[in-house]
Amino acid sequence: MTTTIDKTNLLCFLPAIITALTAVYIYTLQDDVVMTTLTVQENLKFSADLRLDKTYSEEQKVDRVQSVINQLSLGE
Repeated sequence: MTTTIDKTNLLCFLPAIITALTAVYIYTLQDDVVMTTLTVQENLKFSADLRLDKTYSEEQKVDRVQSVINQLSLGE
């Protein structure tokens, strides 16, 4: 016995098909780019400059970078 799916039936199942496919293919490779010529602190500061809101002052950014370094036990 063969079952034929017409366009109307396919559209009914489309959301479920999309959900099933996205559940399977959610892994995405990412390349984190760090400049090897910079120190850890300089790389984190560069990242902070790019990612943190403009309302952060330079002092707040430096404090945040130092906090991250301390949390990761990367301090001296």
